Amino acid sequence: MCKKNDNKIIWIDLDNSPHVPFFSPIIKELNTLGYTIILTARDCAQTCNLADLYTFNYKRIGKHYGKNKIFKIIGLVIRTIQLAFYINRKKACLSLCHGSRSQILSSKLLNIPSVVIMDYEFSNSYIHPTWMIIPEIIPKSSFPLKPENIFTYPGIKEDVYVPFFTPDPSILKELNVPENNIVITIRPPAVQAHYHNHESEILFKKIISTFSKKENISMIIVSRYEEQKQEIIKNHPLLQPFDQVSIGITSEQRNKIQKEIYDKVHKMYFFSEKSAPDFEGIPNTTEE
Repeated sequence: MCKKNDNKIIWIDLDNSPHVPFFSPIIKELNTLGYTIILTARDCAQTCNLADLYTFNYKRIGKHYGKNKIFKIIGLVIRTIQLAFYINRKKACLSLCHGSRSQILSSKLLNIPSVVIMDYEFSNSYIHPTWMIIPEIIPKSSFPLKPENIFTYPGIKEDVYVPFFTPDPSILKELNVPENNIVITIRPPAVQAHYHNHESEILFKKIISTFSKKENISMIIVSRYEEQKQEIIKNHPLLQPFDQVSIGITSEQRNKIQKEIYDKVHKMYFFSEKSAPDFEGIPNTTEE
């Protein structure tokens, strides 16, 4: 990792929502080992909302620039420069991310050794880090690095943080979901991502149209973007929006909220028409 004579400072970039729970146990372990962590986060999907919920001390830098490839490239350059300016004087001895292209570029500009954890072997990135960490099931030959610069781990990335998850049955009451209903949680396709497969949209629409007509089923659909939410409402009139959105929460409230209900606090839910909840009496959580 960092050399003995280096500052024990590691820079972690949270580029997308799943990176927050993924890096949470890693950050705790690095802190136990005596490392100082600098956190940056991109304003994309629920990344910053989750970082707030986990009480991370981070710097919000950059945003999502949509699905247009030209805008993606422009956004990559802009965020790379923004990150470089912020990190330049932090004296980090290592950068660590899960596929953040802008961090890899910034690290190269600042001559910071970089580690990228990756679990997508079909990534066409031409930006190469110093080292990579991948699931052992993926061949090292899938990536354009020397084999000695690629390390592997058993299982999948979810194995890193899922063991720390504790289900809370009270979430059904929190969301006014009938106790005997079958609950289906759905994450719509990442239509703005470079890896998006259009067939996933066909599958998503089929799932919604099928289950929205059935009895005793509650679908909880968490949209990735506001535009996607509006599109779902437009295309699926049988769904009723449960728009329980807040801008933020106080630190006292944050400590009381279970991580598994963060979407209730920060985003929107949709329920099938036949299992729509009673919206009255549900408290709003807003930033003071």
